[in-house]
Amino acid sequence: MKEPGNGRTPPGGVRADIDVPEPPPETQRRHNARVLDPATALTLPGQDVRSTVYVGDRMLCPLSKWLAEMGEVLRTAAEELSLELVPDEGSRALAERVQRLSEGAAAIVLSMRSTSTGPSLAPDAWQLLQRARGIDAEAMRGASLVHLLTAGPFWSPHPFWSPHPFWSPHPAPGSEPGGYSSRLPVALVLPPLPQPPPTTGRRPVVAVLDSGCGKHPWLDGIVREDVMYNGQPIGITDPALDPEVGGDLIGPLDGELDLVSGHGTFIAGIIRQACPQAEILSTQVTYSDGAVLEDELLLCLQQLAVLAQDAAAGAGGQPLDVISLSVGYYHETPSDALTDGILAATFAALGEVGVTVVAAAGNDATTRPCFPAALALSPSPGPVPVASVGALNPASTVAAFSNSGKWVTIWEVGANVVSSLPVTFQGGEQADTGLTDPSGRRRESLDPDNFHGGFGLWSGTSFAAPAVAGRIAAELLSASEAGTYPLDDAAVAVDRARAALAAVAGGKA
Repeated sequence: MKEPGNGRTPPGGVRADIDVPEPPPETQRRHNARVLDPATALTLPGQDVRSTVYVGDRMLCPLSKWLAEMGEVLRTAAEELSLELVPDEGSRALAERVQRLSEGAAAIVLSMRSTSTGPSLAPDAWQLLQRARGIDAEAMRGASLVHLLTAGPFWSPHPFWSPHPFWSPHPAPGSEPGGYSSRLPVALVLPPLPQPPPTTGRRPVVAVLDSGCGKHPWLDGIVREDVMYNGQPIGITDPALDPEVGGDLIGPLDGELDLVSGHGTFIAGIIRQACPQAEILSTQVTYSDGAVLEDELLLCLQQLAVLAQDAAAGAGGQPLDVISLSVGYYHETPSDALTDGILAATFAALGEVGVTVVAAAGNDATTRPCFPAALALSPSPGPVPVASVGALNPASTVAAFSNSGKWVTIWEVGANVVSSLPVTFQGGEQADTGLTDPSGRRRESLDPDNFHGGFGLWSGTSFAAPAVAGRIAAELLSASEAGTYPLDDAAVAVDRARAALAAVAGGKA
């Protein structure tokens, strides 16, 4: 009987480290994604491979190794497969800048295209990567697939989430197995949150890399979406891809709000509740179907790292204290991911300037490490550890949907959380009953996707992570106003971040 971590039955008879559902075919096609099946995957002798989802025609390479031995090996393997490798010049320019911060974080994105003059299969990054490893495995250390991450348990019907409205009647609130409702409108009686009171120094800054942010009175003047790098906005900037405006970009004739519509707005509202004084930077990296492309996420993280470094050096840039990430993927060779990750090196570079990364643990009820949250156990985490956050129920028991394992370092309430949703949202689902009473007033049962009231109930580690991020921001502000660790003193940035994380983790870990 093998030990936990390989997807088989561990000691005790409980198979906790399980694989998770793959994306639906339409999501795979939309992002040119492939599912790596361990039963049929091309493997090297002794290599233990797990399932993962990746972009078929792109890969990541450390810049310095691409310019040396790795580049030679990859070009040889590509020629054998009738492929041409095309470096992305934008990623190269950023990598040259990032290299000054961290050699390991500097990476280039390679696209591949067929050179065959006859019939050919679509390029497959896994096939190329394995062929190159077969030529020279040591030279290929550090090369990576571009993984497809997801913002939540959205790939297929999950036992804790409501089914598609066309397959069964809309369930009553809380009636799903496990008792967890999906996104549901609620009324809030609390008074509006006030504008941030003045502080003795700068406000703590929290970056949310998610689906963007929609219109909501709580967030006016609080959330910024104008962060620029080299004069260009970062993240996904096409308005036609923004799920926080109308909420229905995919299948607009089905009358259903998209899977992650409102996700970023909900997260911003949680941070606002946990730290009303925080300045929130919102950047879209998540598509409306819940997919996140690793190279696009990496690009945004590295741009933020450069901006934070410039701010710390007094050279402009953008001050930054915390990054909230509610996305994740499962690595095909997790032991390699812990030591060779370009993403881990990027987090370490952020930590060098006192930025804490808070990552959601995932919602698949498995102990299989979910990245980037599992980088909390990286052997080289950098000066500020990654905070990996699992979800609790309101009664402080572990939520049934939450991932868990020794790589989860903090637990926070993430089930049936109340927060902000765009006031523009009105889906096609209707109230079950409705009539006009004798006085002329409209009476109806609850409309399950009318969010004009601006607030909703939602569950997931996606919402536990920003609560922790907000609490860290509040600790940073408290220490700054006490004069212990001023937010405008770059010399104490690392100590400041570690102290705030320890204060929050001490009560939640």
